[in-house]
Amino acid sequence: MQMESTKDANVILRAAAIGGPLLIPELRKLSLPKASVETVAGVAQASLAKLGDEVAYAQLASELASKDAVSAIKKLLIVNTEKSVSMIMG
Repeated sequence: MQMESTKDANVILRAAAIGGPLLIPELRKLSLPKASVETVAGVAQASLAKLGDEVAYAQLASELASKDAVSAIKKLLIVNTEKSVSMIMG
């Protein structure tokens, strides 16, 4: 699968948008907490949250409360759900 070998974060965003919840297991393999939103690992984490993954949301909440807040906000803006906006607004 192209997701496993790509270095292009946009490939992950596109695949998650098209594949939806069926891709959660693959996204979990790629996701890393505290990874930059410009990386495959960072957008995999954001994509998981967008798909409703509570572990990804918890990781982002932890990042938001740490020195990684700016990166977490960028990822939460990608998530763009009612829950993610609420997390940003505090």
